[in-house]
Amino acid sequence: MKLTLAGVAIMFAPFVGLMAWSTKVFLPTMVFFASCTVIGLWVHRYIEVYPSLYHGSQDIPFGIWEPGIALGLLGAWGLCYMAFMDAFPRMRVVLMTSPYRDEVQVPVNPETMEPLPAHE
Repeated sequence: MKLTLAGVAIMFAPFVGLMAWSTKVFLPTMVFFASCTVIGLWVHRYIEVYPSLYHGSQDIPFGIWEPGIALGLLGAWGLCYMAFMDAFPRMRVVLMTSPYRDEVQVPVNPETMEPLPAHE
Protein backbone atom coordinates (compact mmCIF):
# COMPACT_ATOMS: atom_id res chain seq x y z
CA MET A 1 0.00 0.00 0.00
CA LYS A 2 2.78 2.41 0.92
CA LEU A 3 4.71 1.53 -2.21
CA THR A 4 1.64 2.28 -4.33
CA LEU A 5 1.19 5.67 -2.66
CA ALA A 6 4.85 6.45 -3.25
CA GLY A 7 4.44 5.50 -6.92
CA VAL A 8 1.42 7.78 -7.23
CA ALA A 9 3.36 10.63 -5.62
CA ILE A 10 6.34 10.05 -7.91
CA MET A 11 4.66 9.64 -11.29
CA PHE A 12 0.90 9.84 -11.49
CA ALA A 13 0.12 13.01 -9.53
CA PRO A 14 2.78 15.21 -11.19
CA PHE A 15 2.00 13.81 -14.64
CA VAL A 16 -1.72 14.51 -14.41
CA GLY A 17 -1.27 17.75 -12.50
CA LEU A 18 1.24 19.24 -14.91
CA MET A 19 -0.69 18.53 -18.09
CA ALA A 20 -2.26 21.99 -18.11
CA TRP A 21 -0.20 25.01 -19.08
CA SER A 22 -1.53 27.14 -16.23
CA THR A 23 -0.16 24.80 -13.54
CA LYS A 24 3.32 24.92 -15.07
CA VAL A 25 3.58 28.71 -14.96
CA PHE A 26 2.13 29.14 -11.44
CA LEU A 27 5.03 28.77 -8.99
CA PRO A 28 3.16 27.29 -5.99
CA THR A 29 1.82 24.39 -8.06
CA MET A 30 5.26 23.69 -9.49
CA VAL A 31 6.72 23.70 -5.97
CA PHE A 32 3.93 21.38 -4.80
CA PHE A 33 4.47 18.85 -7.57
CA ALA A 34 8.27 19.00 -7.25
CA SER A 35 8.08 18.42 -3.50
CA CYS A 36 5.52 15.66 -4.09
CA THR A 37 8.01 13.92 -6.37
CA VAL A 38 10.94 14.35 -3.97
CA ILE A 39 8.97 13.06 -0.99
CA GLY A 40 7.63 10.17 -3.07
CA LEU A 41 11.15 9.18 -4.13
CA TRP A 42 12.34 9.35 -0.53
CA VAL A 43 9.45 7.20 0.72
CA HIS A 44 9.96 4.73 -2.11
CA ARG A 45 13.64 4.24 -1.29
CA TYR A 46 12.91 4.21 2.44
CA ILE A 47 10.44 1.37 1.95
CA GLU A 48 12.70 -0.63 -0.39
CA VAL A 49 16.13 -0.22 1.23
CA TYR A 50 15.55 0.01 4.98
CA PRO A 51 13.74 -3.34 5.43
CA SER A 52 16.78 -5.13 4.02
CA LEU A 53 19.10 -3.29 6.42
CA TYR A 54 16.92 -3.40 9.56
CA HIS A 55 14.93 -6.61 9.13
CA GLY A 56 14.86 -7.44 12.86
CA SER A 57 14.06 -4.00 14.23
CA GLN A 58 10.60 -3.07 15.51
CA ASP A 59 11.08 0.70 15.54
CA ILE A 60 11.58 3.05 12.61
CA PRO A 61 15.31 3.48 11.91
CA PHE A 62 15.21 7.26 11.78
CA GLY A 63 18.10 8.80 13.66
CA ILE A 64 20.35 11.81 13.48
CA TRP A 65 21.85 10.80 10.13
CA GLU A 66 18.73 11.20 7.99
CA PRO A 67 18.00 14.85 8.87
CA GLY A 68 21.74 15.58 8.86
CA ILE A 69 22.15 14.31 5.30
CA ALA A 70 19.03 16.20 4.24
CA LEU A 71 20.39 19.44 5.73
CA GLY A 72 23.75 18.82 4.07
CA LEU A 73 22.11 18.38 0.67
CA LEU A 74 20.03 21.51 1.29
CA GLY A 75 23.23 23.41 2.05
CA ALA A 76 24.89 22.08 -1.12
CA TRP A 77 21.87 23.21 -3.12
CA GLY A 78 22.08 26.65 -1.48
CA LEU A 79 25.75 26.97 -2.40
CA CYS A 80 25.03 26.01 -6.01
CA TYR A 81 22.16 28.49 -6.14
CA MET A 82 24.30 31.29 -4.72
CA ALA A 83 27.07 30.55 -7.23
CA PHE A 84 24.58 30.56 -10.09
CA MET A 85 22.99 33.83 -8.97
CA ASP A 86 26.46 35.33 -8.60
CA ALA A 87 27.31 34.36 -12.19
CA PHE A 88 23.91 35.20 -13.73
CA PRO A 89 22.08 37.82 -11.63
CA ARG A 90 18.43 38.58 -12.32
CA MET A 91 19.15 42.30 -12.56
CA ARG A 92 22.21 44.41 -13.24
CA VAL A 93 23.09 45.85 -9.87
CA VAL A 94 26.25 47.54 -11.14
CA LEU A 95 24.47 49.86 -13.56
CA MET A 96 21.75 50.70 -11.03
CA THR A 97 24.18 51.77 -8.30
CA SER A 98 26.80 53.42 -10.50
CA PRO A 99 26.95 57.24 -10.70
CA TYR A 100 27.45 56.75 -14.45
CA ARG A 101 24.24 54.74 -14.93
CA ASP A 102 22.91 57.24 -17.48
CA GLU A 103 25.99 56.79 -19.64
CA VAL A 104 25.13 53.39 -21.06
CA GLN A 105 26.63 53.11 -24.52
CA VAL A 106 24.13 52.88 -27.36
CA PRO A 107 25.50 51.83 -30.77
CA VAL A 108 25.28 54.77 -33.18
CA ASN A 109 26.10 55.52 -36.76
CA PRO A 110 29.46 57.38 -36.63
CA GLU A 111 28.55 59.71 -39.49
CA THR A 112 25.10 60.83 -38.40
CA MET A 113 25.30 59.93 -34.66
CA GLU A 114 21.82 58.42 -34.86
CA PRO A 115 21.14 55.22 -32.92
CA LEU A 116 21.39 52.06 -34.95
CA PRO A 117 18.36 49.80 -35.26
CA ALA A 118 18.25 47.03 -32.68
CA HIS A 119 18.09 44.23 -35.26
CA GLU A 120 21.43 44.76 -37.01
